[in-house]
Amino acid sequence: MSDELMVREDNILAALVDEFTELAAESNALDDDGFCNWYLRVVNQCDGAEAKITEMAKSMLKEVENRRKALAFVHGREFERRVLEKLQAQGGKSKTVKFLLGKAGQRKVATQVEFVPELHAQTVSWASANLDDVWVGSITKTPALLKAISTLAPNDYAEAVGSMLKTPFKDHMESTGEIPPGIDITPEHEGFHVNGKVLDLGHLIETVRAELEPALDAPVTFDAAARKAHHAVTGE
Repeated sequence: MSDELMVREDNILAALVDEFTELAAESNALDDDGFCNWYLRVVNQCDGAEAKITEMAKSMLKEVENRRKALAFVHGREFERRVLEKLQAQGGKSKTVKFLLGKAGQRKVATQVEFVPELHAQTVSWASANLDDVWVGSITKTPALLKAISTLAPNDYAEAVGSMLKTPFKDHMESTGEIPPGIDITPEHEGFHVNGKVLDLGHLIETVRAELEPALDAPVTFDAAARKAHHAVTGE
């Protein structure tokens, strides 16, 4: 947080403290119920404002994310091509090209483990029987826990998977070579990054295409999707 922002927030807080201090005489003159209800009314106003702001922030962040995805969908491959050509021209001296407004290039992406949604039940059952210390928060594997897992409803397995750590799965695969059910592995590889964040263009393009198809009510060709995404980025 910048010093300027901190000063501004301190000024706002000081002003609000002054405002409530000025109201002290009036509020203290209220009877018990009146004072408590006045206090709770202000609390409810704050809670309501917070809820609205949180919802607005979610919407704004979603818009930003869609803009980022549309930009990469339409222009990402061309941007990647030009960056990689510059890397080749550098003769392998660096894996990153620095521009005036940022940097891009290649970096090593570690092996990634993902849980396959359609196989959550098999993954949870296998992990509960074969792995220790797999649960977030160091939940101990006990007979009661195993019994509870065996009686989960189908829709509850996604939540159970969300409570599992991925490192025990990686350690098991490295030590035994066995791939547990419901595990999708992306091996270590060279990835393309923009400002330090890996950009998986192949996955992003497929995701955007899948999102656009229902809206267009027709199979999406790259050109049709690109035109729609271009409009989302430029408004043209």
